[in-house]
Amino acid sequence: TINIAIATGETSTGNDFVDEELGSIRGSVIGFGSTAHFIPGVVIELKDNNGIAIDSVITDSNGEYVFASVPPGTYQIVEIDPAGYESDFDSDGGDPNLTTVTLATGQNATGRDFVDNELGIINGKVEQDIDNDDLADIPLEGITVELQDTNGNIIKTTTTAADGTYSFIDVSAGTYNIVQANLGSYTYISDSDGGSDNSINVTIGFGQTSSNNNFVDEQQASITGNVKVDTDNDDGGDNNLQNVTIQLQQTDGTV
Repeated sequence: TINIAIATGETSTGNDFVDEELGSIRGSVIGFGSTAHFIPGVVIELKDNNGIAIDSVITDSNGEYVFASVPPGTYQIVEIDPAGYESDFDSDGGDPNLTTVTLATGQNATGRDFVDNELGIINGKVEQDIDNDDLADIPLEGITVELQDTNGNIIKTTTTAADGTYSFIDVSAGTYNIVQANLGSYTYISDSDGGSDNSINVTIGFGQTSSNNNFVDEQQASITGNVKVDTDNDDGGDNNLQNVTIQLQQTDGTV
């Protein structure tokens, strides 16, 4: 708008307007799981160079997004990771959730893509052998199970449900050890990778589910008794004897 005051017979000149052609920014969100695919419904934010939000859109059914009618300038394009995914890289090779775009007058910037990896699931059960056949019979509830990296660092912790099951969700592709907590009064019988060391080694890929990572434990029994001395020769125990060494031996005499 230009405000002009003009008298009778005068000519007003130089009342000019200058417009600047707007541009656009577009790209896609690509996921890697069992196959490569585009991810719909992902929130993408447009921010100025100071990180102040200007606009946001959601990727369409083809995983594509577009910001239209964008003035020239420098912008940040930010992806909000969708559930079940983690960022891997983006078009500028820096922060995998943020790419910077400098837009010239009328420029249509394309290929501002984000690549996410689908997260996986690891699950299994902890059960008890109650008839000494080394097989699972009943579930164990409330047992702590840890997901550790190959250096023994704890990544996640959970406890078994009433049916003995446990699950780790949103697990990055990689190699892990699943470790069942020591139960004290129980002894480890077996686990799914063939050992009896309360640890299962698991490798999962993008978006994979590793199931049946099971542990079988057996409750330890106890044997008790008493040592007495017969003081009146009637073959009955009369007085307790202290500090007597008692050995528990296998049938072959092994202590």
